[in-house]
Amino acid sequence: MAVSLVATATFSAAAPVVIPAFVGVVPGDLLVVQVGYDSGTGATTITAPPGWTLVRRDDHATDFGQALYIKVVGAAEPADYTWVLTGNPSTTALGLVYRGVDTAVPLDVHAGAVGDGTALTAPALVTTVPGDIVVVFFGHDSPAATLTPAAPLVTRATANAAESALAADLQLVGAGAAGPWTATSSLTNQWTAQAITLRRR
Repeated sequence: MAVSLVATATFSAAAPVVIPAFVGVVPGDLLVVQVGYDSGTGATTITAPPGWTLVRRDDHATDFGQALYIKVVGAAEPADYTWVLTGNPSTTALGLVYRGVDTAVPLDVHAGAVGDGTALTAPALVTTVPGDIVVVFFGHDSPAATLTPAAPLVTRATANAAESALAADLQLVGAGAAGPWTATSSLTNQWTAQAITLRRR
């Protein structure tokens, strides 16, 4: 079964991060949420809602950070999901919903990086199964930055609020080396770039 994107959403506020339940999801869909925050390691603790799994967290010192979470939709979901961050930093969040993901083992591999400037790069990955979809999340500690992914990535969601965020994806064919994955920013500042690959059902 092919993996397909079925919904996106963007949110911005001071922590805690409250994300309303996604519209149109069905049991077995995979929720992926990117939480960007302006305090980096200053947000020493991030408490996710019940049922969510941290994929990875990458911090640029105490300046900026980004964490990725996933959850398989169950038979009943709450009206909203709340992330609590130490110090209540300003946040920008993106949410994506994918259908057709292997619910037993949703993720294949993942990687992340941080840096400064206008060139954002998520590390290359080596996938272990054919047919993954790679999803790349770029975050930038500038509220008005325009983030543009390099081909062949396809933009799926963007946000410009407390920080700037971009999610893009690409269907892979065979297994093996893929990437690195890059984007450019219209402004210079600290950034994060994280890539995950989703296994098809």
